[in-house]
Amino acid sequence: MFVKIILKRSVHLPHSIRHQYQIYEKLFMQPSVAKVNISPFRKNFLPVVLYAVLLEKYYMKKLFLALLIAGLPIIINAQEDTSLVNRINAMLSFTQIKDLEKVIEYTYPKLFTIVPKETLIAAMKSAFESEDFIIELDSVKILKIFPIFKINDTSYVKVRHTMLMKMKYIDPYDSTQKEQKEFMASLMTQKFGEGNVRFDPVANSLNIFMTPDMVGIKYNSSKWTFANLNEDNPQMLNMLFGKQVLVKLKEYK
Repeated sequence: MFVKIILKRSVHLPHSIRHQYQIYEKLFMQPSVAKVNISPFRKNFLPVVLYAVLLEKYYMKKLFLALLIAGLPIIINAQEDTSLVNRINAMLSFTQIKDLEKVIEYTYPKLFTIVPKETLIAAMKSAFESEDFIIELDSVKILKIFPIFKINDTSYVKVRHTMLMKMKYIDPYDSTQKEQKEFMASLMTQKFGEGNVRFDPVANSLNIFMTPDMVGIKYNSSKWTFANLNEDNPQMLNMLFGKQVLVKLKEYK
């Protein structure tokens, strides 16, 4: 999940911390219609109650189709879509082991019309391969899958997952830098919440627990692909999704 922390100009940060934030920003600033097929029937040949039931079902199906045509969201139980769950698990698994080429295969293709695929891979690699840190990811697992909704021919779903990012310093731990590292941890706490960021002097790493959101997208019979739901970057979201989609996604907290 892409994250951006804005510091006031009056705050003077050592070069090492500013460089750490540049790395940090690179890493996080970027992400069935039922057919109506009712045989003709005549009212005179059916009992009144049965006729009423069939008529109600007929018009309910007509209404269902009309809602789809109008582009209104239709809610579907996400847990019933095993292909979605399997694709999410695969995406998160490749994310944890940092197999970026595989992650790209699960990424929403529209993103590549904004940022070329090669540029995106290079940016992610440069973030993970810092001169100051070794980035390790752990506990990248599904936390919650919200209901699927459909607008026109495309299905969408909001997915929340967990992630523990360990930013391990390459240089050996120096107790004289403890204040700087704890200061950086306190700044990140403002974004991720109390108790979610801590500096581990034994492992010499800055550990950040987060629960990012992403969006699953499926067009007709295509496979599910995903994009980060980074609300700190509304310009990117507006380029990826229409207003109706974004409004619906905000309903799920």
